Amino acid sequence: MHASPSPWILSWETPAKPAFRIFLFPHAGGGASAYRSWPRKLPSDVAVHAIQPPGREQRFREPPVWRMETLIDELLPCMLPLLDRPFLFFGHSLGAKVAHAACHALDEAACPQPEALLVSACRPPHFPEPRPLHALPDTDFLRELARFQGTDPAVLEQPELLRCFLPMLRADFTMDETWNPKNCGPLSVPIHAFCARSDNEAHVVEMRQWKRYTSTDFTLSIFPGGHFYLRTSRELPHALNTIFHNLRTRHTEAYAT
Repeated sequence: MHASPSPWILSWETPAKPAFRIFLFPHAGGGASAYRSWPRKLPSDVAVHAIQPPGREQRFREPPVWRMETLIDELLPCMLPLLDRPFLFFGHSLGAKVAHAACHALDEAACPQPEALLVSACRPPHFPEPRPLHALPDTDFLRELARFQGTDPAVLEQPELLRCFLPMLRADFTMDETWNPKNCGPLSVPIHAFCARSDNEAHVVEMRQWKRYTSTDFTLSIFPGGHFYLRTSRELPHALNTIFHNLRTRHTEAYAT
C-alpha cells in the first residue's frame, strides 16, 4: 500500500493503465487496512483505492470528522484526479452511507458518476438507528459497541487504548446515527446491495429498500455470516468479479458500436 498525494486515499500497486478503479469506504471505527487483501481478490486491471478518514491508522494524530458534510467536502477534491477511468464505490456499514453521500455530491457538482454503487451491511438512509449509541456514557457506549464485533476485543479491554480510540469511535457513530440527508432522490447509478443472513444490524428486508435510491438497476446478494461477513466471505469476491466482468463486456460492446 502507498499513499496518494492526499492522505485521504491509500492505494495498492496499480496497473499503469487500469481498466477500472474501485474506491473502498471503511466501516465505523475502521480504516483503509480493512481492505488490504482486496487487490488479490479482484481482477488485475482494477486499481484499488481505500479511503482513509482522519483519526485512525497513519492519520491517528489528526482529529476525527464528526459530520458527513464535512467529510465529503474534504474528501471529494482528493478523489477528483482519480476519476479518469470508469470507477465503482464500495462501502461497508457506515462506509456505504459515505459512498452514497459521495455519489450525490459528485452529481450535484456535475462530476463523473460511478459505474455502480456497492452498499454492504448498511440500512438505507431513511431507516433510523433503532439502538443509537453515540450519545451514551462511555461505559454504555463501549458495551453497545461490542455488539458489532468490529472492534478488536484487546482494544476494548485496555483502558489506555480506549482513551485513544474513543474520540474516533464516537465521531464515526455520531456521523452514522445523525446523518439526515436532504434532497436524497434516486441516483441514476445502479446499486448492488450485499448483506449477510445473520446480520442483526442490517436485515435483508431493510437492505432491499436500497432499491428506492436508484432510478436504474438494483440487485441484492445475500451471504452467510454476520455484520462483518466480508472478512471471511468467499462469495463476495466472486460477486464483485462478476460485476467487473459485466462492466467490461458492456464497455467492449459500447466501443464496438
